Order: sequence, then C-alpha cells, then structure tokens
Amino acid sequence: SVQVSNETGCSSISNAIIIEKLPELSPEIIALDEVCVNTAFTLRANGSSSAAGVQYIWNMGNNQIRQGQSIDHTFTRLDDHVVSLTLRYANGGCDVTVTKSIKASTAPELMIENLSGEKCLGEEVTLTVPDNFDSYLWSNGSSSSSIVVSEPGTYEVEVATAGGCSASATYELLMLPLPALTVAADKDVVSVGEAIRFTAEGAFSYEWSPAALFDNPYVANPTATIMETTTFVLSGYSENGCVTTQEITIELDETLNVKPAKSFSPNGDNTDDYWHIDRIEFYPEAEVKLFDRMGRLLYRAQPYNNDWDGAVAGRILPADAYYFVITNAEGKILKTGSVSILQ
Repeated sequence: SVQVSNETGCSSISNAIIIEKLPELSPEIIALDEVCVNTAFTLRANGSSSAAGVQYIWNMGNNQIRQGQSIDHTFTRLDDHVVSLTLRYANGGCDVTVTKSIKASTAPELMIENLSGEKCLGEEVTLTVPDNFDSYLWSNGSSSSSIVVSEPGTYEVEVATAGGCSASATYELLMLPLPALTVAADKDVVSVGEAIRFTAEGAFSYEWSPAALFDNPYVANPTATIMETTTFVLSGYSENGCVTTQEITIELDETLNVKPAKSFSPNGDNTDDYWHIDRIEFYPEAEVKLFDRMGRLLYRAQPYNNDWDGAVAGRILPADAYYFVITNAEGKILKTGSVSILQ
C-alpha cells in the first residue's frame, strides 16, 4: 500500500497491491535428432514451470505455429529443420525461447547380401543387411541384422531407423541340388571272402568306405570282401561338389564255407602234391586235425596254409583214407570228413 500527504497535512492510503514473482521459465525440447520425412513424430516441452497459465508456442518453420506442451508433426521436405519453442505466461510476460535442429531424412535403400556364396542344399548360408538400423524383422522371425539359413526360398527383411524411417528387401536364395544317389548290392549275406558286387547311380563321382575292402573305392560298380558284418558308406558327388551319402549293410554268414579236396597224391610230380582246402585262407582262426582209422592224431595246423604233403615225422603216409576235423578257436567242430592219399 502507499500513503500520500499534501502541504496542508491531508493524507490518503491506497489499497494494498500484491506483487507475485513468477518462477523463471526454462524450456527444453524433447524430440528425435533425425526423423523420417512424411512420417509423424512427437515433440514435447520439458523443464517448464509448474505455475498455471504457461503457454507453449511452437514454430515449426515456414510460419507453422502450433501450441501445446506436446504436439505431433510431420516434415514433408528433406532438410535440417530448426524448431523453436517459446514459453510465456498468459499475461504476455517472461518469454523464453529455445531451438532444436531436427533432420528430416528419407527411407534408406536396402539390399540383402549373401556372405556365403553358392552352397549345396542343406548347407548353411548367412544373409545380412547393414547393422546400423534400430530394428529388424526377417520373414523367419529373426530380429537381428543377419540370419543363417539352409533351405532355398525367398527371404524378406524389414528395417527401421530410430527416426521412424523403414525399408524392406527380399532375397531369392537358390541352392545347388544334391545327387539323387542310389546304391545296391548283389548279395545281402555272404561268407568270409566271398565277393560282393555293388552298384551305384545318380552321381558324377563316387567314394566308398571302408576303402581297404574294395578293389577300387572310386568307381560306381566295385567289388568288396568282408571278414565280419560291415556297413559300407557311399559318398556321391555332383559336378558342383555337392555330396549325398548312403549306407548299405552286408551281413557275414559265419558258417564255415570251405571245400576240402577229397584226395591228393604227394609223389613229387608237382600235381596235387599237397592237400588243398578251398577258401581255408579266410579262416585263419580255424584248426585242422587229421587222424588215422584208429583215431590217432597224425597232423594239426592253425592256421592251415594248404601245405600238408601227407608226411608225418618226415615220412609219407601209406595210401589210405584219413579223417579230418576242422574246429574254430573255441574248439567247436565246424566240419569233418575224409581225405585219401593216392600213390
């Protein structure tokens, strides 16, 4: 209040005037530094006074004036746009203005790159796009900048920047076909040492394993022999190097499969001088024993190398029939019979 007096001593007191000091305004623009052209984005004023009656006046350039503490806006022109925000009290005082530069950019060009090159069906291929985007979504559900796939087909990715710009790209993945490999054998069960003829089709080149069992492990129609039940693996290659494998199992018939000669003539003429047992070389664990008519053991060998000349203690036995027994390593009798020595 104010008291006023004149020369005569008269005085008067005015009504009281209350002066309110308003808080200082300190605005801040909260918005992205870069946005996508023709895409709406949000600007928000921060750091303003809590006092009532504050006005928010935005100047978006080209005399585009907007009001509100938070607004949505769309730039339609590629440029570095300067946005200003003015805060003032409703009575028109205490204006404070701040500015912010916001770049309006366009959607990026996008291309998917195959990092693995040409691959065979089933092999892994890495597809990738640049890793500087804010989000990724591939057609297989992945959300990273790269994916690893092993099947041919069309793959698509959608990306987005932090400013809302989005782009998409597709990639048609072609893969080299695998050989249509088939394999067969002329026997499913064989005896020790019996030859097996294999037949393969559908590839440009072949490789058989175990290689040591084949006469030639690099042809389509090799032969092999086995000493036990064996699973063979065939790898078939296309002209491009793509490979398919097939397996085939041949079982071994462990029954003794030999044919002893019924007679021989150890007379030194180089014809039938030794007792020959056909295929006995495939049974090195077998023991051969020979007896006379009285059951006396005359000869034994393990393995038998087709080298008995009919002699016992250095003397050729008389012409007669003698009896043999062939047993396995456990002593089980596998074959019996007789052989005659001829003069």
